[in-house]
Amino acid sequence: KLAPAGEIRVGNRGTRDAEAYRLYTMGLTLLRGRGVARDPDRAGELFEEALARDPQFAAAQAGIALVYFRDASVTNATTERSVRDGRAAAERAMTLDPESSEALLARASFEALQSRYRGDVDGYVRSQRDYRRALELDPTNSAIYFNFARSVFWDDSGLALSLFERSVELDPLWDSALSLSAMLTSTRGLHDA
Repeated sequence: KLAPAGEIRVGNRGTRDAEAYRLYTMGLTLLRGRGVARDPDRAGELFEEALARDPQFAAAQAGIALVYFRDASVTNATTERSVRDGRAAAERAMTLDPESSEALLARASFEALQSRYRGDVDGYVRSQRDYRRALELDPTNSAIYFNFARSVFWDDSGLALSLFERSVELDPLWDSALSLSAMLTSTRGLHDA
């Protein structure tokens, strides 16, 4: 019997091709670095392979967008190209399935990036709407909580802390969620916690 989180994941997997789904989950593992070294380039290749098997697989398309998002937000190596290509990939994912939590996560992440680094106030509003809708669709996805928390980190530390804490509950080994949660807890004077 699957735990409730597993039931939601199986119900929302977005493809009937088991191999495409396997490639997608391998890509997520490499993108997020759980139990393995992060390898966003290989993750992108796996997402592409999943899409080649099922061109309608919105989550795999969203995975490609998130590879670009990581490049734009973490490495800053090719920000303009990564933002342009990543937003296009996120929109393709939304076109494939407007009710995909992964597609909403990808689009929201780019909107939050626009808001934070380009002062796009409307982007902030759009990102919050998409993050909230993504959580309604899949309340078991730790990445939605994590990225939502990062987007409100400086604006609403209380909300950010609760989102990081939920992310950690769902994925206890996520080092970034743990460290950001600890930092926010400390800034509130709760050093022992």
